[in-house]
Amino acid sequence: MCKYSRKFLYLDKLRGLNGYLLKVSMFDHQPKSILNVTEDGKVYNIGGEDGIFLFVLAKHMNVSPIVSTPRDMVDMSFRRPDGRVTGSTGDIVYNRADVSFNSRFLRYDYMNDIDFTYPHDKEGFCIIVPKARQVPEYLRLFLPFSSVLWIAYGATVMVTATFWYCTEFKLTGSASYTNALINTCAVFLKVPLRSLIFQKYGRIFFFTWMYSSMVLTSVYRGFLITFLVTPQFYKDINTLQDFDESGLRLVMFPGIKDSALLDTLNPLRVRLNKKTVITTQNFSTCLNNLMRYKDRGCAFNKLSAEWAVRQKEHFNNGVPQLHVMGECLSWYVEAYEVSRESPFLPYFNILISRAIESGLFKKWRDDVHYNAAQKQSWKFPASNQKVILQLSHFQAAFSSLAIGLFASILTFLWEIRISAFSRRHFEYRNQRV
Repeated sequence: MCKYSRKFLYLDKLRGLNGYLLKVSMFDHQPKSILNVTEDGKVYNIGGEDGIFLFVLAKHMNVSPIVSTPRDMVDMSFRRPDGRVTGSTGDIVYNRADVSFNSRFLRYDYMNDIDFTYPHDKEGFCIIVPKARQVPEYLRLFLPFSSVLWIAYGATVMVTATFWYCTEFKLTGSASYTNALINTCAVFLKVPLRSLIFQKYGRIFFFTWMYSSMVLTSVYRGFLITFLVTPQFYKDINTLQDFDESGLRLVMFPGIKDSALLDTLNPLRVRLNKKTVITTQNFSTCLNNLMRYKDRGCAFNKLSAEWAVRQKEHFNNGVPQLHVMGECLSWYVEAYEVSRESPFLPYFNILISRAIESGLFKKWRDDVHYNAAQKQSWKFPASNQKVILQLSHFQAAFSSLAIGLFASILTFLWEIRISAFSRRHFEYRNQRV
């Protein structure tokens, strides 16, 4: 009983530390940690859910946080070949900081050097890849229906034209399959047509085809404008299998490869492990190289990846240039890093658990996204913007009309030539006779 009383008394004292100077090491890790740094490296403002939690904790514990960036200017902490730890983790290991309020994956390779707080979130480790190519304007006319539906429609037209031809042949004794095919397409396109079908079974089939045509054309027209005015893309890389087949390299930061691609019995992960390249460059440089060369994919945590691909610099004329894969390499829980046997750790855990239970982390995250949208630092896809219809949107229609007109002129000239040749041949035969 006395033990628990001392514990509670000890935690109660941590509520008022009289402005204790708490050394904090942080780096810019958007959107969870948004740091504003001066030219000489001093941090003067912190945003994001990690930054908000730091200020809430400082107010609750009455501490004065001294926030600085990692001394070795390395964002993603890793262990060098000589065993030295870099980044904010290194600041904690070498007693340059008491805590790092950057949400970090809870990994076991630092368990002997630092402690972790109570996990406050889970995060996927995903891959950012180049956005798939846009579908050309002239192909968008065919996008409202899938290829299977177009094949089914073509087969239906052929069957209907055959039935039409047989009915007309039985009625008049002569018929043209070409005319029957044209009439079938005319009904589908709602072109006024005079029908010579008087039999009951013919009328039933005729009206059934009209009803089916009305449904198909209505659906097609309803979706056509959407596909014409919004950018359409080919299939994106969304699974690890797609990424492996694409031939892209996988760029990953040091220290996390072993845990992300740990399964040596999975042939897919073994192949991904062979094409993985380790880099020490920062995240923005990795994305810039990805957009420039389009021969790689950058692995990063899911929330930051989705935040990055929506930044203005990663759009071109309202069209996104990057894409976050749907399937992640692995999932981790996230926590904050503190020095070994830190006296602040128990109280940190209490505040973190209370913030989780009250939903504050989610609320702070939503606030950051809302403020980013308000300041227009986020870019929305072109589908969410107003679009004025231009000639380019109807390129396929006018191109088809031009091709049809050109083919008609050639056919007309060919028929004139054949007619003139036949007339001369007929006159020649008459002269000989």
